[in-house]
Amino acid sequence: MAAAAAASAVVAGNSFDTPNPPPPLPQEDIMGEPKPIDLPADVAAKLTGIAPEKVALIKERRTGRYVEKDALFDSIRTMPAGELTAYIDSIAALHAQVEYKEGRDVKTIPLDTRSAWVNAWKAKRPLVMDPKRDAGPMDLGRYIGGRRGGFATFAGAPVAMTPEDLKAGKVDVAIVGAPLDMGSGWRNAIDGPRALRMTGGAGGNDMYAMINPSSALEIVDYGDIAIDQNSTERSVAHVREMVREIAQTGAIPIVIGGDHSLEYPNVAAAADVHGKGNVSVVHFDSHYDVGRNGVHWITHGSLLEPGVVGAWPGQLLRPEKEILTLVKILMADCAAAIRHLGNSAIRAPA
Repeated sequence: MAAAAAASAVVAGNSFDTPNPPPPLPQEDIMGEPKPIDLPADVAAKLTGIAPEKVALIKERRTGRYVEKDALFDSIRTMPAGELTAYIDSIAALHAQVEYKEGRDVKTIPLDTRSAWVNAWKAKRPLVMDPKRDAGPMDLGRYIGGRRGGFATFAGAPVAMTPEDLKAGKVDVAIVGAPLDMGSGWRNAIDGPRALRMTGGAGGNDMYAMINPSSALEIVDYGDIAIDQNSTERSVAHVREMVREIAQTGAIPIVIGGDHSLEYPNVAAAADVHGKGNVSVVHFDSHYDVGRNGVHWITHGSLLEPGVVGAWPGQLLRPEKEILTLVKILMADCAAAIRHLGNSAIRAPA
């Protein structure tokens, strides 16, 4: 009964909520917002008689997402009046479907908070439910001469389940899986931790340093962090809690994803433990991850965008902020955004 009561208390616990709605985006930070244009005289003349609000869509360049500007102008110049009216009407109708409309579209996707299991996905099993044991890492290998048998773990390492295990084992490095997949649109990132365990990733001699990390460090597999694959926002909040749990013991957390939305909770957790302004990031990526104006606020391509989670780079990192090492061509607009954030961008050889 005590175990059941403890489990019920955990499930009913308060969840960590991300800001909703997200913080407003400063006007100067809006990238990709179309800039108004002056219509050529012959195009403006052909649009005489078209409803002003539909002409405004063209002038404001909001039609650019459906048809390229020059192609649109060519169509306007060559179409007969009746056909042109139908053409512009169809673009306006498409725009009305795509844009958010108050009263038609839901602002948020609610959870069914009546469910007794609303937080069960991240509720930890109370220790009272487990067989009694001494705190510390547990070796799941079957054989003395190495960890080739038994259960697959990161680096063939022992497993740890609690902060007490990390402390008792004087663990240096805790490798934890975070199989988040929704932030990248379900591209099979969910299988990252499983694949790395099965291939023995992070174990053995390093060919450059000729050091076996497992011989020099106390390394453990800390299992996988629970993920709500229907909500990136709920998932990253719990990832932050779990990475913080590891770091608070003095162990270094290594997080195996999962998609790139994980950078925010990982860095935020480090800042929770070491203090805001005391964390720097070296970010190896082929993209800048400052994507804007997307439908979802937290994705693998927008985690450095200032409007996401309250402009986190400036709030959490050291004055040097991020150093981004990139392997693809530097796009001028993204490079400008990186400089605006105060970060450094380095183009690495492809």
